[in-house]
Amino acid sequence: MLNTIFLIGYMGAGKSAIGKSLSKNNGYKFYDLDNILKKRRGGKFQKFSMIIMRCILERLKTFI
Repeated sequence: MLNTIFLIGYMGAGKSAIGKSLSKNNGYKFYDLDNILKKRRGGKFQKFSMIIMRCILERLKTFI
């Protein structure tokens, strides 16, 4: 995982744009997880991501 950068943030925050720029300027490979999941899930990514987010939020509630 050396020379690896993970960008985490809200939808529309610019993660993909920044990631593409960072990868180009530093010679890293760029992977957009949204696009990878869309291809693997056959376009059903939005529903899938909502289910995952619900699970994450439920888990986080246990820490509050």
